[in-house]
Amino acid sequence: MPRLTNQLYFLQSQHLRSVWLKQTKSAMPLLKANEQWALFAFFLPHERISDQLRLEFREYVTKQEPSLPQRAGRAFAKLRLVEQRLEAYRMAPKPVPKKKNAPYELHVLSEVHPEIDIDKLVKILLHYESRE
Repeated sequence: MPRLTNQLYFLQSQHLRSVWLKQTKSAMPLLKANEQWALFAFFLPHERISDQLRLEFREYVTKQEPSLPQRAGRAFAKLRLVEQRLEAYRMAPKPVPKKKNAPYELHVLSEVHPEIDIDKLVKILLHYESRE
């Protein structure tokens, strides 16, 4: 596996930031939660910071958690592979629908968010209190 240069780190960070900002039709939920957390912890795609600060953070977090760059690198490679497969799936012809009574599968995915959405949290708490 090639060494992660500063230029490659910036390119990967930019890609993840664009994925984070558009959030629609993202392949991110197809990763496991711990892989998503590794990407957020190492690349900070949810943060708008300068390149210099990003480099300093990379150096700091690598010293604090030496395995994180490798975990994040593997997660990034998996994300790129999943994105390619998802794009191919979207371009493929749609299958003929099955009968209405045919069994179906339900897949539940999760997408992690490093920042708490205060509005959603308030709605949940108010809804919970109104049920008691």
